[in-house]
Amino acid sequence: MNTPKHLLALSFAVAVLTACGGGGGDSTPTPPATGADENPVADYAGTPFSVLSRVVLGTSSYGPETRLVALTLRDGTWWGETRFKAGNISNGSHCFQALGAPRLSTCAGWQEGDAPVAGAVNRFLLDPQTNGALFHTVTTPPTLGGADTQYRMTLKPMVAGWSSASYAGLQKPRMALVASKYFVVMDLQAGSLGSTPYASVLDYGARYLSPGLSFPTPQPIYVELFGLTHLHTPSYPSVMDFDFAVHDGRLGLYAFASRPDTKSPLAGGAPAGLLQLWQHDGTALSPLATLAVPAVAKPVVDGGSSYWAAHGVRLVRNAAQPNRPWLVVANETTGALDVYRHDGSATLQGVATGVAKPAGFVFAQAPLVAVGDTLYLAAGRSVYRLSGDGLAVMAGDWFNQGDNASRFTEVDVLASDGSALYIGIGRYFTDYLHTVADVLRLALP
Repeated sequence: MNTPKHLLALSFAVAVLTACGGGGGDSTPTPPATGADENPVADYAGTPFSVLSRVVLGTSSYGPETRLVALTLRDGTWWGETRFKAGNISNGSHCFQALGAPRLSTCAGWQEGDAPVAGAVNRFLLDPQTNGALFHTVTTPPTLGGADTQYRMTLKPMVAGWSSASYAGLQKPRMALVASKYFVVMDLQAGSLGSTPYASVLDYGARYLSPGLSFPTPQPIYVELFGLTHLHTPSYPSVMDFDFAVHDGRLGLYAFASRPDTKSPLAGGAPAGLLQLWQHDGTALSPLATLAVPAVAKPVVDGGSSYWAAHGVRLVRNAAQPNRPWLVVANETTGALDVYRHDGSATLQGVATGVAKPAGFVFAQAPLVAVGDTLYLAAGRSVYRLSGDGLAVMAGDWFNQGDNASRFTEVDVLASDGSALYIGIGRYFTDYLHTVADVLRLALP
């Protein structure tokens, strides 16, 4: 990797917190530089966990919080993205660094402050191949009540001299770096009777030294997915929901649910459709597997009007076989989860139906990972393993410690290298009021 860049946002925030003490006449003394979080290994003695890293990133009497938001494995090294936010500032700071020590108290990597835009999402994007490419992305939503109705995505390389790029999208942009050179964005113009899928591809590998890069205007991908038959007619297939990701560093995986027409429930439309898995190599889409399912959306009738509530679709990385993903569908009709997997054949395999969602499960961001023949998910303070059509608690008691002085927050991240689960969870310490992010290893049987 290249030499890390250190921005000033986090250092400034910590300096202000330390210098100001209690503020407003509060004479609370400056907290000690060390505390009970100095020995993360001892904190998990007697549990099945070993500690990969504890990330602190600043302390103060104002109750700062450090949360893990992503884990990426490359060349045997885990990289973590954490977000630090002090209790008395509105914006936080993101750090991306190698998790090579049991305790990390400063950002020894790349650091970026939160974007000053409501609803903005900051992320780091590390190429899982070995060329060392790292990017920082910011996605901002449309301005409510304003003229800008598009999502905006900016892409900044963390290498001096390389060019930034920008994307203007629709309503649900998903971006991935394919084959170390193509930035592919899948997007959707959502509608109540079915949505229009779009795509845009930037050949960054050939143009990273060119100034003023921008993504090509997103183009509809109806023809690639469905052909020309019945184009722009009520009987033409429509996409209800999708997900897009790269799991092996080479191919983009595109999972989506589709209905055979754009008819409303009152006009004779039916909820049945297809669950589909395609791949993108940076230049073209091609099908991998499909499966007919009884429903891809819930019919909603309100007086004389009707529309479809789309089932949600999420791709899940299979750590044992990255090119054999799992798919989890949030069934709007039953309120439960349906689970599928790709075994390499042209037909997706149904694994489980009607899986009851655990307490605290939020479909859009719930931590999910698969290893071979098993799916794992996290919700609240527990990690679950799929067992038949239900969930078995794998790790819960160790997180729910009742009145423990250093109590746990929710599980933030779930990842795997194929032999173990890596669990990112926050832990709160009362001696000087702060939350750290622990990365724990749980060996798989």
